[in-house]
Amino acid sequence: MYEAWLATFGSEMNLGTNTAQVEAGNGIGNHIGGDVAAVATQHVGDMGYGLEMYDMFGGPLVGDIEINVGVNNAIVVAGNGAFNSIDGDVMAIADQAIGDSDLSLAL
Repeated sequence: MYEAWLATFGSEMNLGTNTAQVEAGNGIGNHIGGDVAAVATQHVGDMGYGLEMYDMFGGPLVGDIEINVGVNNAIVVAGNGAFNSIDGDVMAIADQAIGDSDLSLAL
């Protein structure tokens, strides 16, 4: 997916894949005395400091191409079946930030 020649011009491609999966208390007669949680937290991107070509010429150039792609999953399968009990919360939480934060001097 990432073309090596893009790096020649200073381009950036940030890819991230994150999965949290929980399978608990499935079957017959299971007891879970607390919470069940799948938590997937992800940040995809970069932190840039300084002067970029975009700032100097007022628009994106070949060297300023930034691509940020993230896939984030939180999956919970809990308490399926007969006579199962869960005494707490069941949570699937997927937090994600995609992009970048550039602190640069605009001309």
